[in-house]
Amino acid sequence: MPDPNVRPGVELIRYNGARSQDATDKLNRLIDSGPFDVHVARTFPFDRVVDAHRALATHYVGKLALRVI
Repeated sequence: MPDPNVRPGVELIRYNGARSQDATDKLNRLIDSGPFDVHVARTFPFDRVVDAHRALATHYVGKLALRVI
C-alpha cells in the first residue's frame, strides 16, 4: 500500500494487527466459554470524533465508542 500523506509535524505510527494462530485460538476459546461483558468507558457522537481520538491518549478502562446516529 502507498504511505498516506502526512502533514509536517504529524507522526505516522503503523500497527500490524496480524495475530498468531495461538492467539486466535485462545481468543476463540474465551469467546466460546460463555457470555462476557464489554465495558464501554465513553461514547462520543460522530461529530466529536476528534475528542474521541484525544481521549485515546488519556488513561481509561474499557473501550471508546462512536455513535453514528
